[in-house]
Amino acid sequence: MKSKQDAGEKRVILLVDDDINLLRMVRKFLIGQGYEVFTAQNGKEAVKKTVEVKPTLIVTDLEMPGVDGLTFTSALKKHPVAKRIPLIVLTAHSGITEMQSSYQAGADLFLEKPVKLNQLKQYIDSLLTTGELKI
Repeated sequence: MKSKQDAGEKRVILLVDDDINLLRMVRKFLIGQGYEVFTAQNGKEAVKKTVEVKPTLIVTDLEMPGVDGLTFTSALKKHPVAKRIPLIVLTAHSGITEMQSSYQAGADLFLEKPVKLNQLKQYIDSLLTTGELKI
């Protein structure tokens, strides 16, 4: 059985974080892994980018100015088409409350910063290939 990646489907990642240095680092790494990568610095910008670029996966922070990551995730998961996009929360918040809130909002995975980039890539590949985590 062919995976989504083997079938030649696009691999477009949207990174959402207000930390420009983190965005640059993760973007550079993922581009080097063959992904097309777009960035947004808050949830409001992320909504626009989601409509424009139709990402195959989204990685978002929680705490951002304006529209935060939880609000963005909740809105995304209520949209009839966008709700199918796998979403990873990548945040410095390590509390159980933040984790539970992220999953309740519709996140597929909750990761704490800092994360090893190779590990993030494994999670992304798993979600894009099978639609679920198989690590």
